[in-house]
Amino acid sequence: MQLQKEQEGQFTLEGQKKYYLATVDESQLFSISNYLSSIISIHREKEGLALIFEEEILDIIRQFTTATVKGPFALVTVSVGSGISAIALLSKKKIDCNLVSSYNHNYLFVSYEQKDDAIVALKNL
Repeated sequence: MQLQKEQEGQFTLEGQKKYYLATVDESQLFSISNYLSSIISIHREKEGLALIFEEEILDIIRQFTTATVKGPFALVTVSVGSGISAIALLSKKKIDCNLVSSYNHNYLFVSYEQKDDAIVALKNL
C-alpha cells in the first residue's frame, strides 16, 4: 500500500526500501563516510554515532558495530507540523516508530511489518 501526499498533513511513504538503526564508535566516522549515499542520518550521542541507513549497506555497517542493529523500518516523510501528532497516534495504535526531526520535514521510521497499518492510521490523522 503506497501513501500519496495528502493536502493536509502531508505524509509520504518513501517507496519499499528498508532502513536500519545502528550505533558505531566515533573512531569509525572516516570509515563509514565511504557509504554516505546510503546513510540517511548520523546523530552524535554519548554512546557513539547513531546511524540510520539503507538495507544495501547492512552487512557493511554490521562490521563497524558491536551493538545490535535494529530494523527493518519503513520511512514516512511528514510535514514539520505533523510529527508529534503522528507519533502520538501511532503509539496509541501500538505501532513501533522512531521520529527524526529536521529543518524541513520530520521522518518517521515505522516497523516495516507495520507500515501498512501506519499508513492507514496516518490517513485518518
